[in-house]
Amino acid sequence: MYGTLFLVGTVLVPMLIAFAIAGREDRIRLASLIFFSGTIFLAVLSIINIDFPFSGSGDERSYYASSLRTFKSFGDWFDLTQFKSTHSQGGYSLVLSWVHQIVGKSLYLRKALNISLFLFLSLVWFSIGKIIGGRRLAFVFGTGILLGTPMWYYFIILRKDMSIILLQSGFLLGLTHFMSGRNSLTSYFMIGLSTLALIPFRMLLVFVHLAVISSVILFRPKQKRQLWGLMARTMLPAIMVIAMLAFGTNKDLLGKLGVSGNASLDIESVQKSIEAQEKSRTLSLIKFPVLYLIGETSAFTPRFWRNVDAMFIRGVGVIPWVFIGLPFFISGILSLVNNQNINQVATTTVTHVKKEINADLYSQTDRMFFIPFIFFLIIYAAVSWLSGDTTRWRLPAVPVMIAIAGWGWASLRADQRFRLILIWSFSLSILLFGYYSLI
Repeated sequence: MYGTLFLVGTVLVPMLIAFAIAGREDRIRLASLIFFSGTIFLAVLSIINIDFPFSGSGDERSYYASSLRTFKSFGDWFDLTQFKSTHSQGGYSLVLSWVHQIVGKSLYLRKALNISLFLFLSLVWFSIGKIIGGRRLAFVFGTGILLGTPMWYYFIILRKDMSIILLQSGFLLGLTHFMSGRNSLTSYFMIGLSTLALIPFRMLLVFVHLAVISSVILFRPKQKRQLWGLMARTMLPAIMVIAMLAFGTNKDLLGKLGVSGNASLDIESVQKSIEAQEKSRTLSLIKFPVLYLIGETSAFTPRFWRNVDAMFIRGVGVIPWVFIGLPFFISGILSLVNNQNINQVATTTVTHVKKEINADLYSQTDRMFFIPFIFFLIIYAAVSWLSGDTTRWRLPAVPVMIAIAGWGWASLRADQRFRLILIWSFSLSILLFGYYSLI
């Protein structure tokens, strides 16, 4: 019974949130989108989970095993230190342990939690799109996330990546609120909470947040406001950066958040981590930009199609992005470079934003809102290079790429989209055929 209620809740709760955040005109539409998407994902997961319960990497079995514990007191529900013997950062193990208290040993229901997080992710980007460009762009962003096939693999397997993607997207939502001039306290709360919650999952990614906050402070367009207001909006983020650095270098506090070993945000610990990654890096600097944009190239090799396993699913998931998403991503980047006006992609005016932002700034709100997104992509390119990985470590950048692709899609007419996909797909197919035939 509890398992059934939990399964229903993985879709019902995001539906209720969708109903709450959407405007009166969009409540049914957005809630229906979440319902049908969640139902399909759960059905697909139930089929795949039978043949591929684990991908074979070892991480999933470790997470599953660490979650098989019974809490004996209320404090156990929040005690991250109980996972120090199994994981250097116990955030995801604790979350899975919560599931265990409700539904027992079910691997399927643990994975279903990742589907629920994925549905929440689409709602986060729906909210971001609504702030930037109104109802139309909100649905473009939200639907684009649900169609983001490169991320599907990470709710099919039992890994913490979906949690990290959601936390970092929540951080970007907070920044979008901050840059729109909406409710500063809410903005700071979202930014601070998402950053703090990230520590028990993958602590070094806190530097990504700090770097993006700094970029917003440095490159945010000036506004004609009272001096005290400008100082507050500059000093408070700066104080937040300093506070997070101070917190991240305190090993006693980090230990209470389940961060074990010598992990810390101090310069020495970070330098050691980077040096360790450099020794194992096999990426070519020439191929890296292409790999970063694509993420996974295994599906484009003939031998890939010989064996159907869990990794096969990850490779196939990249194909729609390469043939459909990537051309619109490039189009979106070009649109931003050309400073295309936001009113060309928004079917409705963002009235609240226009009230909060000076009229002379409104013509460039598209660029302003995308400043943290572009820096996020650039910083994650550095993270991927330093880690030597363009798959898992770049995943939080995928929703940003999808959002920019959505902007590119919305910026074009229907006939322009058709021609773009046709020309891109034909050219790419010829290139791949020639490469494997001749080289």
